[in-house]
Amino acid sequence: MKTSSHIGVKLFLGWALFGFHFPLAHADLMDAEQAEELARKSFAEKFLEFTGDKNVMGKAMSVDGKVQQTGTKNRFNNDDGVSYKSDLTYHDLAFTSPDDEGNSQDPNKKTPPRDLQPFVAGHGKISEGGGSSLLERTMYQEFDKFKKQEDQKPPDRKQEEQTGLKYRGVYKITTKEVFEDPKSKSANAKNGNATNNSQSQDQSNKKEKDKVERLELREGTKEAVEKIGTDSAETIIQAAREKENRDDPNALPNELLIYDAAAKATTTLWNSALANLSQRRIFKGLNGDSSFFDPPKLSEEQPDCASWERSQQEKLAKVNPQERQDRQKEFDLMKKGCEQMSKMPFNAVNPGYEVDPNNPKVEVLKERGAEKEDAFARDTRVQLELMSQAGKSISEIKTNWQYEEKDEKVKLKNFDGSEVEQTMAEQLESYNKQLQEAAAAYKEVQGEAPELFKSQEDATQYQIEPGSRSLMEVNKRPEQGFADFGVDTSKLAEPPAAQSYDQLINNVK
Repeated sequence: MKTSSHIGVKLFLGWALFGFHFPLAHADLMDAEQAEELARKSFAEKFLEFTGDKNVMGKAMSVDGKVQQTGTKNRFNNDDGVSYKSDLTYHDLAFTSPDDEGNSQDPNKKTPPRDLQPFVAGHGKISEGGGSSLLERTMYQEFDKFKKQEDQKPPDRKQEEQTGLKYRGVYKITTKEVFEDPKSKSANAKNGNATNNSQSQDQSNKKEKDKVERLELREGTKEAVEKIGTDSAETIIQAAREKENRDDPNALPNELLIYDAAAKATTTLWNSALANLSQRRIFKGLNGDSSFFDPPKLSEEQPDCASWERSQQEKLAKVNPQERQDRQKEFDLMKKGCEQMSKMPFNAVNPGYEVDPNNPKVEVLKERGAEKEDAFARDTRVQLELMSQAGKSISEIKTNWQYEEKDEKVKLKNFDGSEVEQTMAEQLESYNKQLQEAAAAYKEVQGEAPELFKSQEDATQYQIEPGSRSLMEVNKRPEQGFADFGVDTSKLAEPPAAQSYDQLINNVK
């Protein structure tokens, strides 16, 4: 799901390959070359079939890396590249949007119009036959249910203030008071942002309380969304099994196909999070800059600044000659702002425009620090930073929210069906320990039969230091396993992870 409420991503670790079953009937009567060619052909056919599955991220392709058109995968989101047919397709907006469902069933239009919350897809009101995904419908239904409950019984705002906890639509919103750096207060005062409170000068050297929010999916909604993720993952595992064993829970899937799905899913998660972060930043950063032009609301339907510009050209064309010059300047500034913010790197901390201290007539784009960072943008940035340096501690990231270790953990399912919660660092530690044990065991066997085990390769060379590699690198396809079937993994690889929204849009195109 494309929301910023989830910190932590599942790692697909381990490099030992299971055996694969291919239809090599009477292989003992064939020569080695014929058997090898048949295995390669069988894998190539299975790979194309697998990548065409609706819930395997990315486009269907052959083993030579060429995109193939299939009946289920022929249209993709313009901002993150997700297939329209996937259960996880999500046409979300990073800002509130009008919802006509609020009064569409009221013939007298007495029901007041309402807005959808950020990251609730309006597409979810459409039926499956109309083209919506399971995730879109589920999120919309959850929003609709809770919004109606709130309308019937308004929340107790006094109690919410006391507890620092409130529920709105699909979100649980936790508010905490933090102490603001007095130096930051002084800086704000110099920039004309101080209040007219007569005591402000007396308090300038004291730490003052400020409020920070975090929005997460509320209980019930979170479980409903997680189930969709679990069920979609199961369809991928089924697609990776041989056809005759597709529904057999005891049958092992082809692990190379699972590696391929992991690589695609990791890239898609990165792209989706980066799109959400950037679209939110651009809207928040330019909203209110003009009373005439609409702020850039980038989304799947309007994915880049150029498409926003086209949408505003009609307005500009209707401006009377007396206003034309001023409106043109206003438009040009917003256009420039959108383009500049699109190029900001994902790890920029709260980028926005501020008055240039050296030139009061000019605003400059700069990182404004974590203190006032938007809650949605903050959580998404943190997620991307954790993905960019797998195993990095969340405590090392600049933020105005004090995360807990549980925020880094994610549920992992073992082969025996049991579950465990681990951080990415813990997963890497477990992986490295397995490599160490394998190296020790190999050395022991080598000592007993040196003539049979002459290799000097040390398994510990594949250890991964936490924070040293991105999650996309960790989850890349194992070269040797694919090479055994004549596949060059470089032909299957996704483009390098986009570092900005501008790069992402170019990758998706």
